Amino acid sequence: MRIGATQLFFAEKPVAESLAYAKATGYQSLELCVSEAGALTPDTDDAALREMVREAERLRMAIPSLVPGMCSGFASPDPAVRATALAGLRKSVHIASVLGADTILCHPGQLTPQVRYDVMYANVQAAMRAIEPDAKRAGVSVGVENVWNKFLLSPMEAKRFVAEVGSEFVGIYFDVGNFVPWAFPEHWIEVLGSAIKKVHFKDFSRKRHEFVPLLEGDVDWPAVMKALRSVGYDSDVIQEVAGDEAGMKSTAEAMRKIVAL
Repeated sequence: MRIGATQLFFAEKPVAESLAYAKATGYQSLELCVSEAGALTPDTDDAALREMVREAERLRMAIPSLVPGMCSGFASPDPAVRATALAGLRKSVHIASVLGADTILCHPGQLTPQVRYDVMYANVQAAMRAIEPDAKRAGVSVGVENVWNKFLLSPMEAKRFVAEVGSEFVGIYFDVGNFVPWAFPEHWIEVLGSAIKKVHFKDFSRKRHEFVPLLEGDVDWPAVMKALRSVGYDSDVIQEVAGDEAGMKSTAEAMRKIVAL
């Protein structure tokens, strides 16, 4: 498994600078962020994207995944908002295909009193079915993530959600730390299996009820690594922990220890 970082904490940096920074602080890959105000936007043209690829290749860095900031409207009761989110997701699929990234993180939105759970479920699933042909043509997977948004609250439900869409290009983006407050991440991994498209590494302290540096929380990392290997996961593990230089370096060192377990 390659160890990677997300650009989330320094998305304002030019992509070339971000790649060099991740390389210098100990990583093999960098997950890029797509946002209206960042260095990589929905309107970045293909020539600029190909230049990013060349720079990554020069540095011997991989770009495994994208985090688009304009695709979280699928929980909205407004069809126009959901349509805008789908358009953003389509743009992200194209960007990923040019960059050579094989996964897009999709945060579907936050469950609210205005949209009942089963309606959100249907809306998000409809969006995944709509994007599936684009994703399949591009060879890019869309990974839906549970980020404390009151949605897909058990591994069985998440697996069923993916199975009902019925495509190898729609799955789950699994964040290890997000499940610690109420579950055991290794159980989710074993149940989801091949539905997991990418993995974020975070750690969480149940006693303090907060995210903490890797190896300082309640994640059973030997069990997590055993579970990942048991389901055949061998893609990138990407930290979503730190962005400052000291934190980047110490997190990379912790990740090397974890993947060696």
